[in-house]
Amino acid sequence: FDGSNLTDSTDLVVFETIAATEDPDRILDNHNDLDDQGQTVTVKPPTIGTIATDGVDNDKDVVKDTQVTVKDTVAYVGLTVGREYTLKGELMDKATGTVLTDAEGNPVTAETKFTPKTTAGTVDIEFNFDGSNLKDGNALVAFEHVVYKDKEVAAHTEIGDIAQTVTVSEPKLGTTAVDAVDGDKNIVKDPEASVADTVEYSGLVPEREYIVFGTLMDKATGKAYIDPTTGKEVTGSSTFTPKDTYGTIDVKFNFDASQLEQDAQLVVFESLQREGKEVGGHKEIDDEAQAVTVIVPEVHTTATDGLDGDKKVPADHKATVVDTVQYKDLVPGKEYTVSGTLMVKETGEALLDADGNPITGSTTFTPEKSEGSVDVVFEFDADLLAGKKLVAFEKLLRNDIEITFHEDIDDEDQTVEVVPPKVGTTATDTADGDKHMSADPESSITDEIAYKNLIPGDEYQVASPRGCRCSPARAPRRSLLRTCRSSRTT
Repeated sequence: FDGSNLTDSTDLVVFETIAATEDPDRILDNHNDLDDQGQTVTVKPPTIGTIATDGVDNDKDVVKDTQVTVKDTVAYVGLTVGREYTLKGELMDKATGTVLTDAEGNPVTAETKFTPKTTAGTVDIEFNFDGSNLKDGNALVAFEHVVYKDKEVAAHTEIGDIAQTVTVSEPKLGTTAVDAVDGDKNIVKDPEASVADTVEYSGLVPEREYIVFGTLMDKATGKAYIDPTTGKEVTGSSTFTPKDTYGTIDVKFNFDASQLEQDAQLVVFESLQREGKEVGGHKEIDDEAQAVTVIVPEVHTTATDGLDGDKKVPADHKATVVDTVQYKDLVPGKEYTVSGTLMVKETGEALLDADGNPITGSTTFTPEKSEGSVDVVFEFDADLLAGKKLVAFEKLLRNDIEITFHEDIDDEDQTVEVVPPKVGTTATDTADGDKHMSADPESSITDEIAYKNLIPGDEYQVASPRGCRCSPARAPRRSLLRTCRSSRTT
């Protein structure tokens, strides 16, 4: 008979009657004693108990992953030897008391058939599913049912049973972002910036392939930083297969930082992925370890006369100004250009040449250190600029992109003054050097000319109003001797 409806410890008593063969209605004897232990059997239904573990390492924690395996070892007692049974199980979400669903929304179940060789033994059943939707700390409980001919003969469904329970562990990430150039926490404003993020991980499954995918975030906005060159988010990734549950992996980000301002902060958000699905991450906008800070290079300039290094420029057609640019926080080994323009302080506008073009100068250089100086030379015609003040404005460029500038029209360090040549004369009698000259047919006067603000190496001519011409010595002498002789006609 089908006794699947009987409950544990039910007593069944066998009543027997003897009847005549030729006349079944004639009862010869019977034995109908409910208390006769000899006539009694007690129902003992099969029982099962289960122990659920992680299918990877047999502990009680399962790692959040696209390929999760929970192994449930079912111990049974009271099954019939040689019969084929079906073991059916479902994983339950302890928090809700409902059947767990995988990342695709399907209930997580398992089934296996077995034929016991003894009335007591064990059988394993595995739940394999995509658990990328699981949350850290989720408790999963394995419910099991033993079925024979489509009828349940044993079950173990206790939501609070620790032995039937495993706990979800989400992989943990911690990151440290630094400047990829020198390893500090500052990145230099530059069109070719680079950040290296060292990702420390734990709780991974060894020998499985993972991808760490990162995004640079603008801390000020809380949104992804957009590269001004590409117009896209700045991302980086590394694919790796860990040999252990913990370790580190580096992710590099290359991007244009030329539009960022001083002290702007970028924060690295990291996502740990398995087969395109996130199984862990580290995304804290206020985490200083994940952040780098932008520093803008500094430039300061000192303009001087190119001839003698003072602040006075002779009013000459071949004037030269040298602007010494001191720089700080540049990236050694990268090529920079300092481009300058001479400004007229009185007008605040650029000094123009005869063709209407601004007077400019530039120097391209590759610094060996982050700090140093470089000269920018301006050559121009200053003949008509006497009395004017000129101010050198400078811009620092990388790949033709302006990084910083120093343009202060009132900065005395950046300023030079154009001064006119000056002369003073001392006339004496050529004969004896005094101030009295004899009235003589061949009188002679020597005039000593003291000058300043002339250009060394250039040729000058001194002429008297009477037309007496002299050939002066060339600069850098500070005086000219002019001797004029005249004859009197009587």
